[in-house]
Amino acid sequence: MKISMTKNAIGIIREDGSQTASFLLGQEYVSEGKWQDDIFKGFVSMGQANEIGGNAPVPETKRARNVDGTLMGDDASTPNINEAWVGGKAPIKKSK
Repeated sequence: MKISMTKNAIGIIREDGSQTASFLLGQEYVSEGKWQDDIFKGFVSMGQANEIGGNAPVPETKRARNVDGTLMGDDASTPNINEAWVGGKAPIKKSK
């Protein structure tokens, strides 16, 4: 299984769970076994990563919301991340 992180996260990097590491936003990681597949599936289910290749589901694009439920806007001071969308990327506009 191969994933691309959509948020920074902490996860185990040894099968026995004795060591953790940071999984960084924008980085791709490849699993080394079933135990790591389970960790990566957890990241994907929590919205912290997207699965890459194979039969990976297409990530759902949703608008980000504030605590009170109103839609968030994009922060112009962070050009690489679009805070208005969950996952930091706006959907690609379809041409007519």
